[in-house]
Amino acid sequence: MITIGILIANLLNYFFAKIEGGWGWRLSLGLAGFPAIVIIIASFFLSDTPNSLVDRGKEDEAKALLKHIRGVENIDAELDDILTAKNEARLVQNPWQNFLKRRCYRPQLVMSILIPFFQQLTGINVVMFYALCSLKPLDLEIAVTALIGAKFGVTGDVTQLPKWFAIVVVIGICIYVAGFAWSWGPLGWLYPSEIFSLEVRSAGQSVNVVVNMFFAFLIAQLFLSMLRMKFGLFILFAFFVVLMTAFCYFFLPETKNIPIEDLSLERPLVLEKIYE
Repeated sequence: MITIGILIANLLNYFFAKIEGGWGWRLSLGLAGFPAIVIIIASFFLSDTPNSLVDRGKEDEAKALLKHIRGVENIDAELDDILTAKNEARLVQNPWQNFLKRRCYRPQLVMSILIPFFQQLTGINVVMFYALCSLKPLDLEIAVTALIGAKFGVTGDVTQLPKWFAIVVVIGICIYVAGFAWSWGPLGWLYPSEIFSLEVRSAGQSVNVVVNMFFAFLIAQLFLSMLRMKFGLFILFAFFVVLMTAFCYFFLPETKNIPIEDLSLERPLVLEKIYE
């Protein structure tokens, strides 16, 4: 949905830019407030989570919600886990110290740093900020890189871009953005929310957001300087896509149907070997 919104925004900006008198930017800026208003209104209709309800002492409502989510009547074991985690979390005086120093949270610490790091190194913000200059994912990126290298060479000098070539590049960008929208787009935010127990959730999510924003800023600042690499820049991004794919396969455990409190017990064998 995020990328669909970005697509609509870019289409509107394209047509607004053609308005005579140069005041179309006011429409672009003004319409940006519409989604914000929708989000604010919709937020009043969002359901609470079982963890949130338990944390506020509404155990009966949490139990009813768990039954609705799981589709079964027997959710006592999961509810007990949440209650136990809540009681343990209230005893925590320093979540940052626990998150950074306790060995049992070392895998989550590594994930909270590398997931947003890799998300930014897919180059998605480069595409969004400088769509005419770059593209991405795995085999598609390699293919597009070959096209760019064949057309521009290592110098980047070109006097004319054929229409068919421009169409191929635009299609490549669209496929890349679509691929990002159902993979690393939600992964960077959804997965970290499923690996932190209540004891260290605030610290873990903070690390995740800070790393994400830092590298978004860093890449935006450095990208124009990196353009001197010409098409080699796309090879660099493709390398990181391959690397992050291996990282996901070997280092990220499955979180489906696994309570947050039990996730530390479900770590992949490779993590056990590294952190023991």
